[in-house]
Amino acid sequence: RINDGPIQIRTLGLKDSEGEFWLSSGGGTSPGSGKIQNRRKSEDAVKVKVTTLDQMAQELDWFHRDIAILKVDVEGLEHPVFMGGKKLLASGRIQNIFMEGNVGKGPKMRMFKELCEQFVLDGYYAHMIGGYTGPINSALELHSSDANFCETLLLECRGGVIRKESGKVRAQCNVWWKLDRSSISRSETGVVA
Repeated sequence: RINDGPIQIRTLGLKDSEGEFWLSSGGGTSPGSGKIQNRRKSEDAVKVKVTTLDQMAQELDWFHRDIAILKVDVEGLEHPVFMGGKKLLASGRIQNIFMEGNVGKGPKMRMFKELCEQFVLDGYYAHMIGGYTGPINSALELHSSDANFCETLLLECRGGVIRKESGKVRAQCNVWWKLDRSSISRSETGVVA
């Protein structure tokens, strides 16, 4: 009966396109050790429907109401989730976004920076950043209007978050994005003009 209230649980995956994938435990004991596969490779794998954040928002009528918090923690797959939600991000309906991003090397850094640029374009600013141990105590003033904002945020995340713990590098950066209400103007449909 949990789905009768403000929290609803859905069995589906979110990406930048619709389809399906197979999800298995990955052999680990942690929920974060699951593996996503294009075809069934293990006995415990289950088929999961995949949709986009925009499609889900349309089905749940999110484009016509304000969303206080959107929390996304999908173990490194944040980029395809948010790329499938460009219309929702641009709508000015989400007040706060809590996300975990991977600030590792190469493609992971580029995808984190691309997400940052998308959030800034849609009127968000980084209210607070942190790692797996909590907020980063930073004296850095982050202003999304600065030309190098996303590069600076990435460097701040990498410098304050990547630490060695038991010989393992943890390259995650948690970002609390807040909507800058002064930077948007919604039409009657809720889409940024």
